[in-house]
Amino acid sequence: MGPAAIGTQTIGSVGRPAAFCGVASLVPAQGRISLRDVFPLAWSLDHVGILGRSVADIEVMLDAMTEKPIEPSAARAPFRMGVLREFFYEHATEEARSLNDRLADRLASEGFHVEEARLPAIFDLQQTILRTILRAETSSIHERLFAEHSETYGPKLRALIETGMLLEARDYIRAL
Repeated sequence: MGPAAIGTQTIGSVGRPAAFCGVASLVPAQGRISLRDVFPLAWSLDHVGILGRSVADIEVMLDAMTEKPIEPSAARAPFRMGVLREFFYEHATEEARSLNDRLADRLASEGFHVEEARLPAIFDLQQTILRTILRAETSSIHERLFAEHSETYGPKLRALIETGMLLEARDYIRAL
């Protein structure tokens, strides 16, 4: 409908829709685009992201929205790209694996240094860590609103808040 759009991303709300719809997206480092007028879900995880028809459209949006000017850097060659096959390939369709492999081959033929990469051991715990942070911060942010208007919350957000209220501070701090 337009050249670009913005959205918030806490755990995938920009990147996944872009991938599903075949458009470009960018979720810059936290703080690159201000969260000043964004109602938080989980302050340590929230980002503002951009979706666009092309990388060029995203570049225009990022330049207009960024808090700090982006200084062009001299290109370093060859660029490095890690291909993660463990976990992701186990859960992907044959078509997705094939497309990923074709992209890696194409990038390698265009001068990228493509190599196998492995996930660090902490990845096995990442879902538990992420859920702990998300639940604790969301319940803290919504505490007053939820107490006054709990009936307006959908079941998923309600469950997120209610389980977050049961967490101990030490578990949140360990997760951080």
